[in-house]
Amino acid sequence: HSEEAAMVGDRMDTDIIAGIESGLDPILVLSGVTDREEMNRLMDAILEGGKTGVDFCGYKNIVGAFHQPKAVLIDPDTLRTLPRRQVVNGLFEAIKMGATNDKELFDLFYEGKWEDQLELVIEKALLVKKYVVEQDEKESHLRKILNFGHTIGHGFESAAHGRYLHGECVALGMIPMCSESIKQRVINVLEKCKLYHSIEYDWEKITEAAFHDKKADGDTVSVTTVKEIGKY
Repeated sequence: HSEEAAMVGDRMDTDIIAGIESGLDPILVLSGVTDREEMNRLMDAILEGGKTGVDFCGYKNIVGAFHQPKAVLIDPDTLRTLPRRQVVNGLFEAIKMGATNDKELFDLFYEGKWEDQLELVIEKALLVKKYVVEQDEKESHLRKILNFGHTIGHGFESAAHGRYLHGECVALGMIPMCSESIKQRVINVLEKCKLYHSIEYDWEKITEAAFHDKKADGDTVSVTTVKEIGKY
């Protein structure tokens, strides 16, 4: 019998079994067990905020809970061993934090400085996430800004059936949520980070997936828009 559960990475983007075996296990099955998380992906390192969620029946994060870990370990040297596609896949989270809350962070990407200052990128993105989660742990108001790009992005991801990674889909989902005055600037950043590309999709399936998203409420879906870099 162990009173601790260690989880490597909090984003289980595959299926419900994988999720229950990691993040949801201590919450749903082993009530009271301590959860320690080691962030082994760039997305994980930036994301940590106490959410655990898994995909179910082809839809994103339908099953999940809020559960804060006792400790979070982030090792930038380990992140640098990842395949290039996985590294840029995680960048969208930091780009999102910059676009919605921190212009200086966004400019690190715009100026092409993110690779030389990866630790700073992670730190600044985490400070945004920390502030938001401390203000609104259960996503009743402020935390909804962290869904920037996710509604359409989750639609892309569900319809793609694994052909594209989470970050690749959500990055594209940000573009329609930007004002015309900043849209090209965001596209430029996504291009520099290799997150801007053309994908084939069925708009009907995207819409259907969006209305199965956790942000849907009846016949409406809440979205976060950005009119000015650094401000939502």
